[in-house]
Order: sequence, then structure tokens, then C-alpha cells
Amino acid sequence: MMRRNFTAYQLKWIALITMTIDHFGVLVLYPYTNNNTIDTLYIIARLIGRLAFPLFAFMIAEGIYRTKHRYLYFSKLFAMALLIGLSMFVLERVKIDALAGNIFVDLSLAALAMILLKEKSWLIKPLGFLPIAYVIWTSFESSVPNFLRADYGLYGLIMMLVFFFTYSKGIQQKLTTLLRLNHGAEHNYVLTSVALIMMHVVWYIMELLVSQGMPSGNLLANYLTRFVGAQTYAVFAGYFIYYYRGDKGNPPSWFQLFSYAYYPLHFIGLYGIYLLTTWIQ
Repeated sequence: MMRRNFTAYQLKWIALITMTIDHFGVLVLYPYTNNNTIDTLYIIARLIGRLAFPLFAFMIAEGIYRTKHRYLYFSKLFAMALLIGLSMFVLERVKIDALAGNIFVDLSLAALAMILLKEKSWLIKPLGFLPIAYVIWTSFESSVPNFLRADYGLYGLIMMLVFFFTYSKGIQQKLTTLLRLNHGAEHNYVLTSVALIMMHVVWYIMELLVSQGMPSGNLLANYLTRFVGAQTYAVFAGYFIYYYRGDKGNPPSWFQLFSYAYYPLHFIGLYGIYLLTTWIQ
């Protein structure tokens, strides 16, 4: 039977499409979830959307691993964080709370942490804990404005770091031996997909243990609970990572700019659809 291999180009398209479906559910379907059919479609859209973030997170780790210009890679993500943050700030001034957090804060700071931890100098490596500390702080500090807050926070950070550390040759060898897998070539993405599943299993166990002994309203218990349930469906992104083999694919020259611009543009388009549905009614 032929083995299905995904390219980086294909994974990015899958991430963009599932993200759009997810946000279609939030922006267009959610206001009408008092209808049983719409409610079902909303749930399906949100479950499909759980694939998007793990794929984006994986491609960030893959990008840091492969690029020769890591700080340029980070600067593009950080520029998007500033642009999206400024847009959120302006929208909040006119009483439109568009997003609960700035996803590019997650992506750019996790990328920066990976870059610094990857540096050879032991004077620079510890600086990687600064962006990590900021993401953890914004996960639990309610006074941080949404435009400065990491959207997935600690959960997203752990996921990206788990992906990043599976690129370590030492960890690869230990996991390959533990799981009795054949040693692959440069990097075995089977381990990365397994790591995604293991992370969610550990997170679920932590949520069970913490929520049992904590009073209602506890910040840690509430945060852990936020990323179980529907978010558990994120493990299915492991299928696409499992069948990825490091091939970039053949993206057209316009795709890189498009992939960055698409994030704010798809929100504008979906919000336009929402306004159209309210006008029709």
C-alpha cells in the first residue's frame, strides 16, 4: 500500500483551511446556536479547527530547525504580532473584542525561545527562559490586555517546545529505543506525532489531579480544564505530522506573503459574512 507523505506546503494549507473553518464557527455560526442544526455545525467546525494550531506550532518548530536565518524568521512572526496587536487595540477602543489573545505572541515568543535555547553559548541559552516566562505570566494574569496576551498560552508553548525538543538527537535515540521504532534518517516525525499525543495524555492527567483537590474558580484548575474536552481533538493533527517527511513542496512565490496576510484578511471576510447574515435576517 502506498504511504501518504505530506509536504510543508500541504500542511500549511491544511492548517489555514481548518483555522478558517474553526473561525467560521466562532464568528458566523455561534450567534445562531439556539438552532439544533446550527449548533451541530458549530460543534463540528470547532472540532475540525482543533487541527490548526498543532500544525502551525509544528511548522514553527520545523522552521526554526531548518532555517539558516532564525532571527529573520522570528522578526517576521514578531512583526505580525505587533500588527495584529495594534489591530486588536484599535478594535477594543471601539468596543469590538475580536480575539481573546494574540496568536502571533504565542508563535513569535515560542520561536524566540527555541532560537535562544538552540544557541551554543551558555551565556545566551538562559535568555530563552524570558519569553517562556512571559507566556506563562500572560496565561494566568487577567490584567494583561488581550492584544499583549498569548492566545494558547502555556498549553501552546508546551506543545511547541515538545515539538522542538523531539529534534534533539539524544531524545530521538531514547524515544526510538523506548518505542521500539526503526531508526529513521535525519529526523523521525513518528516521534513528533507520538510526542503530541503523550503531551495531551499528560495534560489530561494533570487536569484530573488538579481539579479534584482545587476549589472552584482556581486559576490553574480553570486553565487546565480549558484545554481538555474539545481541545483533545488536536491529537488528530498527529496523523499529518506522522506522514510528513521534511519535504518543503513547491509553494508559489506569493504563498509566503499570502500565508501571513491571510490571518487578518480571513477575519475581515468572515466578519463581513456575519454582517451579511444579520442584514438578511
